[in-house]
Amino acid sequence: MNKLNKPQSQTKYWFYLDNYVYVVWKKDSALLYNPLTGHMQEYIAEPEIVKLLKRLHHPRNLLVIPLSSKDMENPALARLVQDARRHFMGDIVEQRRSNGRPVQMQPILKVRRDADKMKREATRSVGEEMMKYINELNLYLTNSCPQSCAMCDSAYRQFLCCAKHPNPNIQQHLSPIHIEYVLDHLSRGNLDTINFLGGNPLDYNHWRQLNVLLDGREIKKVLICHYKNLTARAKDLKTIFDQTWRLEVLVDFSQNDGVFLQTAYKIQEMRVPYSVHFIVKSEAEFERAGALSEKLNHTEIQYHPFYDGTNEDFFRKGVFIDRQTLGNSRPTNRDIYARRAVNPLHFGNLTIFANGHVHANVNAGRLGILGRDSLYDMVFKEMHRGTSWRRTRLKVAPCRECLYNALCPPLSNYEYTFGRNNLCDIYEAYP
Repeated sequence: MNKLNKPQSQTKYWFYLDNYVYVVWKKDSALLYNPLTGHMQEYIAEPEIVKLLKRLHHPRNLLVIPLSSKDMENPALARLVQDARRHFMGDIVEQRRSNGRPVQMQPILKVRRDADKMKREATRSVGEEMMKYINELNLYLTNSCPQSCAMCDSAYRQFLCCAKHPNPNIQQHLSPIHIEYVLDHLSRGNLDTINFLGGNPLDYNHWRQLNVLLDGREIKKVLICHYKNLTARAKDLKTIFDQTWRLEVLVDFSQNDGVFLQTAYKIQEMRVPYSVHFIVKSEAEFERAGALSEKLNHTEIQYHPFYDGTNEDFFRKGVFIDRQTLGNSRPTNRDIYARRAVNPLHFGNLTIFANGHVHANVNAGRLGILGRDSLYDMVFKEMHRGTSWRRTRLKVAPCRECLYNALCPPLSNYEYTFGRNNLCDIYEAYP
């Protein structure tokens, strides 16, 4: 045979994606995201790319597939390889230069294994094991308050805030017996923070017993109170506080600025560790809060947008997510895996109202009632049904159809408030 007509041998390669790269496809579109650089590579309406990514992610391939030089003549494949190499998401190596097939391991989030174990083994011991996941408690010590704030019946559904019963004749105080029951059941777990709220938490009848229950426990203790309830009673903090406590002062803009500042200065004089949380409904209120914060001598400040049903434009400008914001957020690999399995904003969080009703989220249904239901059973119910802790964007419409669902921030209480899951300008129904 003439040497010129002899078939040329094919060069063989291994093509791999690095295991830290997040890959998702929806129908014929796909997204690759590198958490180390923040780069997002989109492929819209490109079925050949999706086919290759599916092949890479087949369990027997583990993100590594063999290719030949002839395969590289495929424009879609060549572009995927080029993009992966350019953006540090993968590489191609000649098989003759490799000691064997590259090995890539993919992580599995432990909480998903534990939740699946609960479904298989509905036993008390498994329920006890789940208690370790509770890391934050919100305790509403009272359900009454002398103030008449316009936000009272809805703000607590958007962020941690005081709330009272609509009927002033119904006044309840969370039983110290119930608090002790909860603390004892969580004593060997990972409880980190307890937030104490009301109504007016300063009116709680059992502060002495509560402090005895908390004594010696290595837990962050946070009192969340509206500044109006502190104005005449700031001195009462002395009977509650030591340096292991922290005070969060809620401020809405129905207030008199001068009265608020006087209250803040009294708290500063007592050297109580505190921060100020401004509740804002508009850009004007945001600017007003900024002016007040300049007078507070480097006090820690936080802002909570409040949706009152009339200020959607304010939320669209300041809260809704767009592509630029998403690109700047750069979620880590850990963030992405967590968001795919659980809701990090709500996971491990329990709220208990003054009447003993327990919720995983104040916008979701009641898990049970202290004194009637077992805390183990309540935690089992939440882990098993996943109505709050495991409510992720991958499970809700329309986010589950979006390529960006694991890159977006987790579902918050604002989504409940608006009655829609995509508070963004990103979502598209990819063809």
